[in-house]
Amino acid sequence: MGATKKGEPIDIAGMRKRIEGTDDEEIAPAEGLSPRTVTIRISYTDPTGHKHTSEVKTSILGGDDRFNVGKMAAALLDGVRWESIPPAVRSSAHMTAWLAFSLHEPPEWLTKWMQVDPGLLGTIYGEVQAHEVRYFRGNVKEGQQVQERISVSCVELDP
Repeated sequence: MGATKKGEPIDIAGMRKRIEGTDDEEIAPAEGLSPRTVTIRISYTDPTGHKHTSEVKTSILGGDDRFNVGKMAAALLDGVRWESIPPAVRSSAHMTAWLAFSLHEPPEWLTKWMQVDPGLLGTIYGEVQAHEVRYFRGNVKEGQQVQERISVSCVELDP
């Protein structure tokens, strides 16, 4: 993934700066929806036994940055045809790129270890995606019905 010296983490913050066209306008959420930016607490024990804990802000991506995630994922794979990359590697490239745009100033330990520990990468990405659901669909509690805010139908087929 990306051209670096063997064993060195990829400079995902630098990649983001080369790609980004930020559209981070803060929009006040409707009642019951999560704010666009939240803080997540990450605790991790690395393979050397060192314990890390940090709080990192994460934001819902705007339109430009959602496309920029694709550009960065492609750059991480050095332009190799997407179809020829194993699904797990494509997924890692996508998650890494997504987090590069959604996390605000992640600590160095996080940037390093999320590139080599798929469990850490997937767990953080999962929390960021859960925030997306809360932002767009509301804080649905277990057993509650999701209040759908989208409706699309073919006019010619409507009764």
